Amino acid sequence: MKMVKSENIIKFIECVESARNYYLVEEFAETGTLRDVLSSAGQLSESEATNYMIQLLNGFKELIKFGIVHRYFLVL
Repeated sequence: MKMVKSENIIKFIECVESARNYYLVEEFAETGTLRDVLSSAGQLSESEATNYMIQLLNGFKELIKFGIVHRYFLVL
């Protein structure tokens, strides 16, 4: 994941292991998750929704280039 560099993907910094847990250290997302944005905005306009979809698809495209597929992203 450190190899993937894209403005549409949260940057992975490091993984820290304790005796019982693993902790993933990632870039801070100032606006929160997409769910946070959608919850606070309510209904999006068509242009806003289109912008978010383009960002999501560009992020998936970058992951696929590295052979990484998100667990909720299925290609049928």
